[in-house]
Amino acid sequence: DAEMLAKFCERMDFIPWQQPREAVMALRACSRRLAALTALKVKAKNQHHALSTTQTTPAFVLEDALLTITQLEQQLETLKQRTLDFIGEDTFLAETLELLITIPGIAETTAIQLMGELLVLPDDMKNRQWVAMAGLDPRHFMSGSSVHKQTRISKAGNRFIRMALYMPALNATHREPHITAYYQHLINDNLISTNVQLDPLDEPLVPHIDLRSSDESTIQGDVRDLDATGPRSAVWISSAEDSY
Repeated sequence: DAEMLAKFCERMDFIPWQQPREAVMALRACSRRLAALTALKVKAKNQHHALSTTQTTPAFVLEDALLTITQLEQQLETLKQRTLDFIGEDTFLAETLELLITIPGIAETTAIQLMGELLVLPDDMKNRQWVAMAGLDPRHFMSGSSVHKQTRISKAGNRFIRMALYMPALNATHREPHITAYYQHLINDNLISTNVQLDPLDEPLVPHIDLRSSDESTIQGDVRDLDATGPRSAVWISSAEDSY
């Protein structure tokens, strides 16, 4: 391995890493803080539910658990609003936010989380590289000639992107015509199960958001030619379609 890396370094031109703009790095800090607070709120709600299932829990303990939930919700709302104000002060960030929220299933909170993770990536990354970075690339498991497990996503990349895409993906499978049609195609061909609890991010239907150019300045979640040139647009595409 060391010899291979040495030959690679000898043959390839050195390209120094370019740090993203300060505003983009600040936005990532905001998005990850929102994600952390959201996780704390989920834990607090689970604790309240567990406490409320037994008659031995004193009322003041339940009140304290509810107070924690209320405080976290207030923190989330305040931080979200301050982040939106911060985005509004930057033209590029504001335009990107407006593009993202045109996609069915994505509102301001999800858009903030996606922007915080995607905008720090190099501009020359390809669709498949974006998907692999998010750990959403399909992974096949085979052993010998008899073991062929169901295809799952690798989950080897950025967990924050997967967390942000879960609910939009679930929504898109029911409300976005192109994704719904492809999802139904997978079910009809027995490529995925029809379990009502199906996780769309854990099946071959892998959502991916691309913020590059397209012919249309405003796209409502359509699948379009991502190699076209023109105004920046946000689109839903299915990265795993070529695999099936």
